Amino acid sequence: MKLRTTARRAASAAGIALAALWLAACAGAGGGAAAPPTHQGPAPPGAVARLGRGSVNALAFSPDGQQVAVAGQVGVYLHDARTLEDVWHAPSTSAALSVAFSRDGALLAAGLADGTVAITSAADGRVLSSLPGPNRANALAWSPADAEGGALLAAGFNDRQVIVWRVSGGAEGMEVQALGALDRLPAPLSALAYSPDGAILATGDLSGEVNLWDASTTQFLGELSGHAAYNAITGLGWSPDGKTLVSSSRDGQVIVWDAASTAPLHTLTPGSGGLLGAAYAANGAAFTTADEDGTVIAWDARSAEPPL
Repeated sequence: MKLRTTARRAASAAGIALAALWLAACAGAGGGAAAPPTHQGPAPPGAVARLGRGSVNALAFSPDGQQVAVAGQVGVYLHDARTLEDVWHAPSTSAALSVAFSRDGALLAAGLADGTVAITSAADGRVLSSLPGPNRANALAWSPADAEGGALLAAGFNDRQVIVWRVSGGAEGMEVQALGALDRLPAPLSALAYSPDGAILATGDLSGEVNLWDASTTQFLGELSGHAAYNAITGLGWSPDGKTLVSSSRDGQVIVWDAASTAPLHTLTPGSGGLLGAAYAANGAAFTTADEDGTVIAWDARSAEPPL
């Protein structure tokens, strides 16, 4: 795949790298049968490195940007984000479909095709807890830590429900408590994101719906209507101040939403194909999109100006 990168002002290097890696991940995770784990050896011409083994299904940067986790057909790999060298590999007999770091970077959750959600130590890859789920764990999200030091972990499954656990105690002495589930979703889940204060959980699904939920009570707060029906939501990202939410879809649109009113602020069509993901830069000055035709764009967060 040809990668074309257009950088806008206020873009962060981490945001561009994240979007570029999305392209690599989605290119390897096609809709057909899973590829055998034979993709080893040197990187192809023009590439910096080859990450993981076999098809890549998802990836995530650590909060400090120092490491990148890759979820694939043979488990989860952690790489040094600067040298791209392997840090550790946590093998699994079921493909890893989703991966997410806790907000402090100490824990890494992986969602597997058999429904298991594995919580590992980000330091060494030790599996600290294996949480059973109903079927394919397509999406994961961590909330910020609460006053007692615990955090919520949400997993979105293929059977149209979201299960939430409270995780406390860190890598040593971990305690995990199941809190409940959202089971009123219209389609299998494809994206999740907690607001920066942990008060709201945003969900996106394969039918193209984006919904907001009270993270404590699971009360439905509203639907964000704007994406075309039956086009999967591929990315959800909150601005650092929690005032806006960006969503991307296979319909080719990225929409910036006012979180309070649920009204769309900007609707953009970056390219000719579907979107693979969207995320805000850590400083909130820009958000980055990646689409199927190989384009990575960083947009000014305030004006959402198109690229030059």
